[in-house]
Amino acid sequence: MKRDPGVEFMRILACLMVIGIHTALYAQVDGSWIFSRVFFNCIVADGVAVFFMITGFFLFQSRSYERILKRTWKNLGIPVVLYSIFGFLFFGWLLDGEKLSVSICFSPEKYKTALKTLLSWNNPVPHSDHLWYIYVYVFLMLLFPVLKCFVDYLDEDRKRTQIFLIATFGFFVLNDISGNTLGAFAHHSINGAFPAAIEMIWGHILYRNRGKFTKKWIPAAGMGFLFVNMIRAVIQRWQYRIDGQPSCVIFWFSAMGLFCAVCVACFCLALFQGEKAGESG
Repeated sequence: MKRDPGVEFMRILACLMVIGIHTALYAQVDGSWIFSRVFFNCIVADGVAVFFMITGFFLFQSRSYERILKRTWKNLGIPVVLYSIFGFLFFGWLLDGEKLSVSICFSPEKYKTALKTLLSWNNPVPHSDHLWYIYVYVFLMLLFPVLKCFVDYLDEDRKRTQIFLIATFGFFVLNDISGNTLGAFAHHSINGAFPAAIEMIWGHILYRNRGKFTKKWIPAAGMGFLFVNMIRAVIQRWQYRIDGQPSCVIFWFSAMGLFCAVCVACFCLALFQGEKAGESG
């Protein structure tokens, strides 16, 4: 299997973003919100959006629903199930200071709550909030036939694609203006799957037109990324001063998050334009 160096570099940047957002210093010092720290938080806020776009690069090239489900179950389903069983039984003992007998005991209420949580397509395992991404990803794989039909519809007509890009970006903007009350996007279930699906389709469109991203796109994408994040940091700092809470613009499902993820994609694809794909290791 051949790998695209632009995509691999994009994966590296996305990984660094995810690490950065989870290790960033708290933005408040001695009661003041430090702009440089807020700006850094904005810079690393969109790793998830970048990963969803990368998924869209290749997902819709496949036409086999069965193959996608088998690969998802093998690569994600089995590890997550095993991890969840272990965590559900032993995390109370290992992380919460419970006795082992209490942690692994059969409690009807405990299992009832876990089942309700699972039926809402949310993670029932304590200390495992990071699994939300897997749940959203698997949900999207289950919806592959619907997404594939829609993508094929868009690919048939350039105007359809243009309308989709304008309409979805406009929807993200309106959702940001509404304070995320319009779309109610979140890190779980359908509330996460909807913006993720849009970003995946954006990724498909970008990668389908990757030949258009020449070296001239490199400075434009880089400056666009920094400029939008500068505005984003100003908005976020202002929001922090009001109520100390993160604004919706700092999340990966915001219009600014979508724009910044697109800038990362354009930058990486342009940076390696003309480079030959190498064999994977």
